[in-house]
Amino acid sequence: MDEIKTEPKYDVLLTRAEVAQRLRIGMRTLARMDAAGALPPRIQVTDRITGYRTSAIEKFLNDRTVAS
Repeated sequence: MDEIKTEPKYDVLLTRAEVAQRLRIGMRTLARMDAAGALPPRIQVTDRITGYRTSAIEKFLNDRTVAS
């Protein structure tokens, strides 16, 4: 039986600005939400670079979706 090969799905890290843009909120609101623990945890890449996993932000949005 032939196996179907698929490309691995990469979980891209988003910057704080990219997350704010996706959520359609300002950077200050993003900072407040982050400080309050309302967002998924950030990933520490280096001492100066952090990011959010795309999958975590997508899950965050899906969990907050309101059924109509």
